[in-house]
Amino acid sequence: MDNYAERLAFCFTAPIIAHPMWKDMITQDQKDKATIYRMVQIMSGRLTEGATDYEAMLWLMTASLAAPLDRNARKIYAYLFRKVFPDKVNDVFDSHEGVFLDKHFEEPLLRRLKMSIFKSQLDHLKAKRKMTDKEIKEKLKPKNRTEKTTLM
Repeated sequence: MDNYAERLAFCFTAPIIAHPMWKDMITQDQKDKATIYRMVQIMSGRLTEGATDYEAMLWLMTASLAAPLDRNARKIYAYLFRKVFPDKVNDVFDSHEGVFLDKHFEEPLLRRLKMSIFKSQLDHLKAKRKMTDKEIKEKLKPKNRTEKTTLM
């Protein structure tokens, strides 16, 4: 994304990527918050870092509904939850969970997850745009006229 307008369009049009089995669990409020987190990320010039922490947390939340998270994913989820909901973290996780991530193992996993989500968002937008371009071409295509017109 080269210019500010494209980044801003991405902010409002990119889908929330969730686990396929539980994508309907994402509420409108969560979608709205994701947009706000994207705006903050764009304004700080960090869009190329991938999806936001909030979007990664939403993906992990829906993935945890499909199957129990492994130890590393749980730690990353707790870390993100702690950042997003610091006042509620002790209701969900133990006090020691998610305080920090190992910079050699869990931080790269989180970066990979955020880039994977970001790539899925871009792929979705590209597919949507191609479909829209195709529809436009269909509308602009001259219609076959089988009827002959005659002049009187």
